[in-house]
Amino acid sequence: MSEIQLTPTEFAGLDPQPLELIRRLLDPQPEQDEGVWYWRGTFFDWEAFNVGNSPSIRCPLGEAGDSLRVLEEWWSDDEDGCHYKASEYPASWWERVGDRCMESPAMRAMDEPEWNPPETMPPWASRYVLKIISVGVEFHYHAWNWIIEVRSES
Repeated sequence: MSEIQLTPTEFAGLDPQPLELIRRLLDPQPEQDEGVWYWRGTFFDWEAFNVGNSPSIRCPLGEAGDSLRVLEEWWSDDEDGCHYKASEYPASWWERVGDRCMESPAMRAMDEPEWNPPETMPPWASRYVLKIISVGVEFHYHAWNWIIEVRSES
């Protein structure tokens, strides 16, 4: 399962509505030579990719049907649950239930915690998993972007 960090605006789209589109820059950016686009040294056939006919172009986040685990700033003093910086702190406590976290009516009052960076989030602390519906490529605001359509699974 791939992992992704979301912007605050993207997070706002997750709850209560499923997120629709995520844009991420292609890295490295394709280069144009005499009117032809090249990416990683080969012909960049973005039109064929968008209709599913370009096996040489692969999105690093996955393809249709794959899942993405959402990483975010978080804090926990044990493995019973955690808080998320993107949520209303401290009113929002997410309790660990097996290998997932679920929102709990319980509240843990404390001073403002020292938030952990998203890349340190263990799998059990992820509260969102996104299902990739489709992946495309487009030239948007003078740069090539992955356009990933997703639906929230949790």
